Amino acid sequence: MGVTSSMTATSRVSFDTNILIYSIDLRDMDKHAIARKIVRRCGEINGVISLQCLSEFYRATTKKQLLPAGLARDIVEETRAAIDVVAPIEADLLRAIELHQTHKQQFFDALMRATVERAGCATLFSEDMGHGTKLGRLTVLNPFLLSAEELERALA
Repeated sequence: MGVTSSMTATSRVSFDTNILIYSIDLRDMDKHAIARKIVRRCGEINGVISLQCLSEFYRATTKKQLLPAGLARDIVEETRAAIDVVAPIEADLLRAIELHQTHKQQFFDALMRATVERAGCATLFSEDMGHGTKLGRLTVLNPFLLSAEELERALA
C-alpha cells in the first residue's frame, strides 16, 4: 500500500464503537472512566476516529435507547469536532475483504481496522477485536485488560 496524504509519520491511535459507547455509559464506572480517558486523549494526541465508529455509535445508542436521538447526534458532532475523522476508501474495502477471508474477522471490524491502519494508526482500542491481535502495523488492545501504566504508554 502506498503512502497517502492521510498517513502520518507518527503512530496514531483510534478506538472502536464499544469504547465510544462506554465513554457515555455510566453502568460500569470502571470501563466508563477508561473509555472517557481514551476518547479525550485521542483528541489531544492526534488520534483518529473512523466514520464507521461514529455511525455505529449513533445507531447503537438510539436503537438501544441509551440516548435520545438529539443527544446522540450532539455527541457525534462533538466527537468529530475533537478528533480527526477518517472514512473508508476503496482500498480499505479491498483490505477488509482480504482480512475477512484470510483471518476470518468480522467484515465490519476488518473494515474499521483497514481504515484506521491506512490513517497511520498503530493502536486500535477495542474490547472485542482480539486483545494483542496484530495485522500489518496495527495492534488491537483491550484497554480493560491493561494496567494504568500500560494504558498510559499506549496513549503516549
